Amino acid sequence: MDTRKIATEIRMRQWSEAMRVRKASGMTVRSWCQENGCKEKTYYYWQRKLREAACEHLEAAAQSEEKSLAVPGFAKVAIEEEPAPVSPPSPSGLRIEVGSVSITADATYPPAKLAELLRELSQC
Repeated sequence: MDTRKIATEIRMRQWSEAMRVRKASGMTVRSWCQENGCKEKTYYYWQRKLREAACEHLEAAAQSEEKSLAVPGFAKVAIEEEPAPVSPPSPSGLRIEVGSVSITADATYPPAKLAELLRELSQC
């Protein structure tokens, strides 16, 4: 058990709660600090430490995500010299094939719906 880490987490929770209470009060930092017997320098120190901890947390999360996921939005596409026979596409349509999945949309299909569909498929 790392007592320093636990103590730091407890302080961070207390500081975070103090910041939330100050913000909810609608008071300025100066007036809130005067009313609560706290120095402004101390308040801003807490704020800086909380922001640093948040940035470290986000950076660590981003690094672990990079290790576990491929780059989102990109996929290797193989181009065949002679495509397999498929049903004739609409003159103003779009056909997307990935493996056994095929999506065909004509010009009347709403672009926003197509974008939503592609976003969902990219998360699979």
